[in-house]
Amino acid sequence: MSNNSNYSNLFNSLEWQLERFPFDAIARSRKVEKIFLNYFTGATSLNIVDVGAGLAANTRYYVEKFPFDQNWRLIENDPVILGGCLQTLVQWAKAQQWKYTLSKNELKMYAPNKNIGVKVARGSLMDLDKLIDLSTINLITANAVFDLFSKDQFQTFINILAAQRLPLFTTLNYASMVFEPQDFADKKYIRLYENHMIQPRKSGSKMGPFCSENMIKDLEKVGYNIKTGSSDWLIKSENGNMMNYLLRFMQVAIGEILKSKIELNQLEQWISTKKQIVKDGRLSLKVHHLDIWGQKTTIQ
Repeated sequence: MSNNSNYSNLFNSLEWQLERFPFDAIARSRKVEKIFLNYFTGATSLNIVDVGAGLAANTRYYVEKFPFDQNWRLIENDPVILGGCLQTLVQWAKAQQWKYTLSKNELKMYAPNKNIGVKVARGSLMDLDKLIDLSTINLITANAVFDLFSKDQFQTFINILAAQRLPLFTTLNYASMVFEPQDFADKKYIRLYENHMIQPRKSGSKMGPFCSENMIKDLEKVGYNIKTGSSDWLIKSENGNMMNYLLRFMQVAIGEILKSKIELNQLEQWISTKKQIVKDGRLSLKVHHLDIWGQKTTIQ
């Protein structure tokens, strides 16, 4: 049986962060993205904080969406991922054939007609107002973050944002999944996987599949106007690496909460069957996410 650090290590690996990037990019809600981008029409520059930044997925995706200078502050609590963040951006800048300068915690990229500054810092999003002078910030972003946080943690975070009336754009928030073809045991193991997400922890139960509904309610309570759109992954058998990652996540996570050898053997058989269907080229997996744009419109 696995221990909890095994799952965390898998989920927080640099390889996984890189693997998921193109799937996130395809999945993002274009409807909500348009509303978000239109909000900044007429701006000449933008100061952005990305929380739970990972390998700068939001920076790499949005830099070219904005036609003006940008300054990004990337906040990440995992030291391994943080260590790979600027190097990932450097490789990306090279691929764009942009000039750049790099220091210990700061990267400057010089794209045609705009400059992009990126600073990284280790820290928790609950301490955001201690890490950064938020009066200088125009936007907070996050990608695939809040299912990993408790409702109380999210409330602390949005109280900080609401105090500064900062807009929030959070993407790829997990909601549910379904395999095709479906097996009679699928619902059981998906439920167990989601139970692993929300099991009690010192910091409180993670929001897991309930994150979007909780986030929307809590943001509305502090005076935010909300727009949402689906951002679903569609993983097919030919996406073998991605499919294997997701099956491995389920195998390790569910294995941490099953108690008996019989149950673990049944899990192994289910995983083995899924892998065989992948080899046969017949398995697909839809992972439903929600993108959420929120802007402060009322005084509480």
